[in-house]
Amino acid sequence: MLRGHVFSEQIFGVNIFALFINQFLGGNNGIIQSYKNAMSMTNTTNTITVDTGVCVIQGRYIEEHTGSVINYAKSDNLYCSLVLEIDLGKTNTKTSFVQAYYKVLEGENSYPTLTQNDIANENGNIYQFELARFQNGSSGITNFTDRRSYLSFDSVYSGIIQDNLTSDSSTSALSAKQGKILNEKFSPNIITAVLASPGYTISTTGDYEKLPLTLSNSLGTKLTMSNNAVVIGNGVSKIKISFVVLNDGTTIGRKYVTIYRNGTGEIIALNSAAANNIVQIVQTPIILNVNENDVIDLRVYGTKDDNIYAYRTYMTVEVID
Repeated sequence: MLRGHVFSEQIFGVNIFALFINQFLGGNNGIIQSYKNAMSMTNTTNTITVDTGVCVIQGRYIEEHTGSVINYAKSDNLYCSLVLEIDLGKTNTKTSFVQAYYKVLEGENSYPTLTQNDIANENGNIYQFELARFQNGSSGITNFTDRRSYLSFDSVYSGIIQDNLTSDSSTSALSAKQGKILNEKFSPNIITAVLASPGYTISTTGDYEKLPLTLSNSLGTKLTMSNNAVVIGNGVSKIKISFVVLNDGTTIGRKYVTIYRNGTGEIIALNSAAANNIVQIVQTPIILNVNENDVIDLRVYGTKDDNIYAYRTYMTVEVID
């Protein structure tokens, strides 16, 4: 029997809407960092307080709209995880929401394993999203560790950019189109560094080589380019950074691409193509605290004479603060 969703006189089922959101976000879960207080947490020896915010878990939005206190008063020696659990086997009512709640999982010798069913595709009912870990003993809660992960909608825009870039591989067209897309889709505080030539051959083995990037747009003195690297300007203390490497479908072998800071081997993000015929390598946006004159560049690792067909490589840097 057919059932219509997004049709007249038909009900758009919550399960189908959740499926749509989950697919749209690429199956990613996380807290939306810009909304209210991002579910930040504090703790005492026997309580955990979760502040306001919203998270998306398997396509379902859950809001902490007032703040909650979780009481945990035990003297047992335990390894604990605070999770936000979804149980679709429970039944909500018009006045009662019972399908999501906070829960403390316990393990005697190690942190417990989370249950994460594929609830977006209706394969099971339980999904546990970890918020924090801590140890418990005679002194109560100790070694409290924040385990929140965040969901960035910039990854969606990265996909839009990729789709728009694939129609023309020439460097000039790439730079023009990329600048146009970024100006339309992102805030004016973003610059883009682009690989200037179609392809890059690795010259050594066992070291990360800097990719020869050039800017496709400018942010004045906030972010500049020097020696194929982005230089942090005066007054900038926080940036958001990501990169995408697209090849032409050619076998590129085993390559690693990473973001470096200050050229000292400090790897602040690592994303890899770990097999042949990798079409794209995507580093979703990360937040980084920076200082004036910090230098950010993109590097590739592989075997000598390997060619990374990376004529659609770009790195975006956004000034946050």
